[in-house]
Amino acid sequence: MAYIKEICHTGEVIEIRKTKSYRYGKRIPRGKNVNKTPEDVKKVNGRYAEMKLRRLINTNFGHKDLFLTLTYRGKPPTKEEAKKHLARFLRILRKHCKAAGIELKYITVTEYQGKRIHHHVVMNKVDAAIIPDAWSHGRPDIKYLDNSGQYAELASYLIKETAKTFKTDRSAAGKRWNQSKNLRPYDKLERSTVKANDWQQDPKPLKGYEIEKEYTKNGVFEREGRIYPYQFYSMVRRRSRDEHNRKYVT
Repeated sequence: MAYIKEICHTGEVIEIRKTKSYRYGKRIPRGKNVNKTPEDVKKVNGRYAEMKLRRLINTNFGHKDLFLTLTYRGKPPTKEEAKKHLARFLRILRKHCKAAGIELKYITVTEYQGKRIHHHVVMNKVDAAIIPDAWSHGRPDIKYLDNSGQYAELASYLIKETAKTFKTDRSAAGKRWNQSKNLRPYDKLERSTVKANDWQQDPKPLKGYEIEKEYTKNGVFEREGRIYPYQFYSMVRRRSRDEHNRKYVT
């Protein structure tokens, strides 16, 4: 028997996914071929988008970087106006960063449905005093990323925020998020085939890391009419007591 092991390095976090190999060992008997419903497909696509966004944020952003919510006062703008407002905001920030010798990195998410139009921006650290001047359409909410290195909850929130827009009007949303061209997808991805009958149900961390039990999953998935077991877990770099106490949120 053998299984496939995938290790993805994303900033302070290492993600590990194990699945039974399709090429080695004995396959589990073929199950019934069940057609997936649109709701099933939606859930799978949502989980995949959340994984991509989580890895993107964990790899490119960290302690004291910014998480902004840009809202509107008064009459809400049209979708086209909102796009122009966000583009202008980013141009002002880019100009400010260039003057300061900083390369602007960002991810933007806009919610068009269900609530008043508003934007979310994850970006690298800059002088926060420039934000209210760059966004004149309402009061910007400014938060700072903590020092955990794991921003899975933020990625999940952003995907859920735009779920209705993405479902009902993809022409307006375009994509679930937009990003600057200078972001890396992840630091490193390793795949290997492990010749073993099974894996440990309770994985052990690498030296200097801690297992994130809330993100550890053991289960099964269906592919081509067959059922395969899988395991997913993540570990985050261990920090000192002083580092854990340094949180920057508003």
